[in-house]
Order: sequence, then C-alpha cells, then structure tokens
Amino acid sequence: MNLREYGSEIVLTTLGLSDFYRSFIHGYDAKFELIAKFLTGDMIEETTREPLSPKVNLLIKDIEMDLHQHLPDNVPYVRKWYWPNWKEFAVCISHDVDKISESKHHIWKIRKRFSKSTVLKALLGISNPYNDLKLYTKLEKKYGASSSFYFLTDEYDFKKIAKDLQILKQNNKDIGLHGGFGTHNDAIKLKDEKEKLEKIIEKPVYGIRQHFLKFEFPNTWITQNEAKILYDTTVGFNDKIGFKIGMALPFFPPDRDLNPLPLIELPLIIMDAAVWTGLKLTEATALQIIQQIRDIIKQNYGLLTILWHNNVLRMHGGRIYGDILNLLVDQSVYIASGAEVAKWWQGRNRFQILINPNNGTIEFRNPENIQNLGLLIRQKGIEIISTTPNIQLIEKTAADFKFLYLGGLSGEISTKSI
Repeated sequence: MNLREYGSEIVLTTLGLSDFYRSFIHGYDAKFELIAKFLTGDMIEETTREPLSPKVNLLIKDIEMDLHQHLPDNVPYVRKWYWPNWKEFAVCISHDVDKISESKHHIWKIRKRFSKSTVLKALLGISNPYNDLKLYTKLEKKYGASSSFYFLTDEYDFKKIAKDLQILKQNNKDIGLHGGFGTHNDAIKLKDEKEKLEKIIEKPVYGIRQHFLKFEFPNTWITQNEAKILYDTTVGFNDKIGFKIGMALPFFPPDRDLNPLPLIELPLIIMDAAVWTGLKLTEATALQIIQQIRDIIKQNYGLLTILWHNNVLRMHGGRIYGDILNLLVDQSVYIASGAEVAKWWQGRNRFQILINPNNGTIEFRNPENIQNLGLLIRQKGIEIISTTPNIQLIEKTAADFKFLYLGGLSGEISTKSI
C-alpha cells in the first residue's frame, strides 16, 4: 500500500464501514496521507507541540461528516459503533510491574515519597510498599474495573509473588508481557520472553508494553507481530500526557510496506511517571488534566489508556489512583483490560456488513460472535420492515436508526422507502 491507501484503510476500519463505501471515499487523498503519516510516527514533532489534540480522530471525523452528507439518496449510511452497548468511550487501565521489592536502605532514601506510617511499616518488615498487586485488585474490584498487568520475565522471583499471581488470575486480570531491553527489535528474544511468561502464569499472553517505552517505527510492531502478540500498548509520551501519534482509538499499525498488521495498537495516553516526573504536576492539577483528557476522549468516542505502575499506589502522587477511578467510572464508559479491548476491536473489525440498496436489505456476518455491537443506519425516507430476533432497535430519529446486535453468527435488517 501507499500512504493514501493505508490512510483510507484506517478510516474504514476505525469508522466500522464495509468495503461497500470504498468507492465513495474519494477526494480525501491529502487527509488519508496525513493520517498515515501520523500513525507511522512521522508527525511526532507536531503532536509534541500540541499533545492534547487527537488530530487523527479529528481528520476521520471530518471525512465521516462529508461522506454521509454526499452519499446518493438511495444509499444508506451503515456503520458499527466503537464500543459495546453504545458506550460513549472506553478506558483501558494498565500496570507495568517494574519492581516488586526494594531494600530498606532504598525505601529510607526515598522516604519522602511515602507517608511516615508506610515507611515505618516497611522498615519494620510489616509490609512491602513496592508490591501493590493485591491492593490494586481490591480497589479495582470496588469500581468494577478490569485491568492489565505487564510483567518482566527476568527482574524478580515469581515464586515470591505466586499468591499474588493467583489472585490476579482469579479476578480475570489480563497478564501481559513487559518486554525487556532488546526485545523491541528482536523477535526471537521477544518470543522467548513471551513463552517463558506463559509457562509461569499457565495461560496465554495477549499483550505487551515495552520496558521504558522502547519503540522503533515500524520495526517494533513487526517484531511483536512475528512473536504472535495480539496487541501492543507502548506508543505514548514518557514526559507528557496526550496523543503521541494523534490517535485516541485502537488501530492496525503498518508494516514496512504500509500494509495493516493483524497486531492491534492501543495508544498510551496517560503515564504516571509523565505526570509527576515530566510535568511535575500537583495531585489536584493532575486530576484536572486527566478530567480534561477524559472529556476530549469522550467527545471523540475514543480509548483512554492509562499506565499506573505497580509500585506507586502508596506513593505521593500515585495514591490518587482511586480518585482517577472515581472520575472515570460511570454508565457511559466501557472499562476493559487491554486483552478485552483488543479482542473486541478484532471481532468488530471482522464483523461484516453487506448492503444491497436495490432491495433494501442489510445483512450481517459475525464470525467472532461478538455481542452487543451498536449499528447505525442513517437514511432519510425509509422505514424498517423487519429484523432478525438478534437485532434490537433501541432508538429512532428522523434519519437515524440505532440498533443493538445482540449476538449470533448472522442477522438481517430489511428496509423500504416511504
């Protein structure tokens, strides 16, 4: 593919449009190429200047508005919604497990980061402030939040955290790989680490975040794909909050020939270290900016990916994690682990829409059998004749019909002009 072709592919997959519309999305070459340049990492200088602007999402929104305004009257605009059950936006919570313990000397050295009682308990050997796996699980359970934990394979003794790993598994946490140094461009080394972690946790590893956000466009994606990893969530700023490649949604990244890979990228938007070390924010200011980011994501129906390290929950700054959950969790948001988001996006992408404007039928094929996918039909002067039992009409306006595809491998909607 070239830049234009890759950009157009991103527009179709992001909006959830079928190939039927490929012939209608012409005249946007400059925007397609710009989208591709953002996602290949060629526009980071621009996003660094304006980190809070999801420029790719805005470009796609402009194309969508123009597209359905200029479709012929007899052609319906049919698309998939982004998130299950018509949720407005999504949050993916993740934790990099860099360390699970530190010496008493080290804790005393950085004692100002903790409360006095936490330091005292650590020095007396009563508790370990660097292992918060149980505390995270308990706190997230309170808010009904899923999350992902990414583990290094050679940094700590997994036998010492065997009970913690069991708790994560019992609570259906996504356990992924924190790729060690050198794995970002070495598929053999990365595959070895993945297989080692899978043997330890006795379950498949679906996702990865590279240690220290080590990344090379597009080599790291290619390396991860060769290691048969489903998703990556490395691409983000390490010194600021925002949209490093201008994207606030999952996407299929390009290989060297600009062909979309099966791998799914979940862009990283907020990292705790960037908040405290890079931006040096106060806790109150950090919450204000996180709320601002949430509102931007919500306006663009996007994905807010958060990295809160395993060892910061009892530190000044890191302790606001519960406030962040309180800020984000409500009925409008889909909160899921990295694996859940990636599997949803994969299933959504494989969901097929077959449009026949001649007889007014719209057929659906659902090979992954995903459930509760929102479907939008926009066309004036039509009425719905029938739907299969697995498709539920949930809202109707003058020109819009909103449906919920409840599940099943296939379905159909019949319409007629009025």
